[in-house]
Amino acid sequence: MRACRQLGRQLGRPRDRRQLRQHDRLRPRYLGNLLRPGHDGRDIYTIAGDGTAGSSGDNGAATSAELNGPSGVAIAPSGAIAIADTSNNRTRFVPATSGTYFGRSMTAGDIYTIAGNGTAGYLGDTGAATSAELSGPQSVTFDASGDLAVADTSNNVIRFVPVSTGSYFGRSMAADDIYTIAGNGTAGYSGNGAAATSAELSAPYAVAFDAAGDLAIADSRNNVVRFVPVSSGSNYGQSMSADDIYTVAGTGTYGDSGNGTAATSAPLGDPVGIAVDAAGDLFIASDWAADVRVVAAGSGNLAGQSVTADDIYLIAGNGSYAYSATAARPASPSSPLPNRSASTPRATSSSPTPVTT
Repeated sequence: MRACRQLGRQLGRPRDRRQLRQHDRLRPRYLGNLLRPGHDGRDIYTIAGDGTAGSSGDNGAATSAELNGPSGVAIAPSGAIAIADTSNNRTRFVPATSGTYFGRSMTAGDIYTIAGNGTAGYLGDTGAATSAELSGPQSVTFDASGDLAVADTSNNVIRFVPVSTGSYFGRSMAADDIYTIAGNGTAGYSGNGAAATSAELSAPYAVAFDAAGDLAIADSRNNVVRFVPVSSGSNYGQSMSADDIYTVAGTGTYGDSGNGTAATSAPLGDPVGIAVDAAGDLFIASDWAADVRVVAAGSGNLAGQSVTADDIYLIAGNGSYAYSATAARPASPSSPLPNRSASTPRATSSSPTPVTT
């Protein structure tokens, strides 16, 4: 059951619950505009948001601030929390301890904007992250150094905010500025085997770093997972060059077949959540397919199954929208997968900033 208990904390119904590295289980709530963790004692507490949809409250107590459709959360190595404040087109940050973060002095338990100026758009690269425009960010994640990646969903790109000046993804970057590291801003599916910043993405809903700092992307409307390595080598059975982009799961066709075969030969059904464990196993939550699958990084036993490296396997869900703790997966979903298109609404209880293609 390697990593499955951790994944359970990350993914409820298959939607993004990014990179939870602590014992708390953080679950963004659209309707209440609150962020509430369930502790091991099963009590629940609001740690960000006052229940009112809005954007006020920066530099004050996180529980007195307004959020608007928060879609994703991540825990930094410091224990701080980042929030994809989707309909505010911002990333918010709540430090666990007082100190300096992203170039600012911050107080524990207060809330701050660390990326986005609140205006929906795609401007600001190579400048201060707080002056940049984002559009409907759905997911956030941290690498081991505390650098921030944002799935800038409606812009069809992934943005990156380093915590220190240096070289990242083949570029020289300044601390606390923002950069595009994948996607060219055009919705589409092209660019594999070439520079990630020249590739087309379509509504990337989730991002995750692995232990090496490589970036995985749930390229949702393309029904694939893309991968950007930080160094050249072999990943998921492919020879890869640093900073280029590759498909590591999915065919680009909408579906949920192919379990037990090469991940790149298996269709996916709207991947919206991803996580990578310490061994490099890649977990994928698909929305319309209503399942969680894993791409094995190595051969052996994973989630109670005998697995082969680079193949994909079902580990949760039976293809139906329901709640059942014991039902076995049928040979095929009980009803055909929906005919999803750009006009098909997602099965969600809220309406965050629309994703445009």
